Amino acid sequence: MASEGIVVRPPASDEELAKAANFLVRFYRVNEEFDPLYTIVDEAEPVAREMIQRYAEDENSILLVAVSGKRIVGLIHGEVRHNPILRASPLGVLMELYVHPSYRRRGVARRLIEEAAKRLREKGAKAIAAEFPHLNEIAVSFYRDLGFRPLTSVYIKELEEKQAGR
Repeated sequence: MASEGIVVRPPASDEELAKAANFLVRFYRVNEEFDPLYTIVDEAEPVAREMIQRYAEDENSILLVAVSGKRIVGLIHGEVRHNPILRASPLGVLMELYVHPSYRRRGVARRLIEEAAKRLREKGAKAIAAEFPHLNEIAVSFYRDLGFRPLTSVYIKELEEKQAGR
């Protein structure tokens, strides 16, 4: 397989957490192309570092990196969501997946998802879902090829900012 030599595991150091935060920012920058509501804030880098630290510490989250040698080439973050009224609960949800462009089409994303699914199952997940921008047709095709199917639709409406004095 083209992803030979790639190791998928949790970040092993503060330096790897910092690199993972950089990949998180890259993930959101790519998604800006699909919908302007994904436009990131100016202070995205320090915010991403805080988010990555929370992901790494949260018992309901999984945070994995794909590593080639000493280089991080991919990232996945998911979480376990509980809804006790549903038989498919808890549900594992993949929320952020990014592979460096030079490592795409080599099976890295598939490996990240396989390991994430295994770890989410170990946390009790009975199914996994993936969240991504609706207009990202590449992601739609990729997840369908992996056996995912649509489950829910999320519609969004921007709210007008309230004018001062009104």
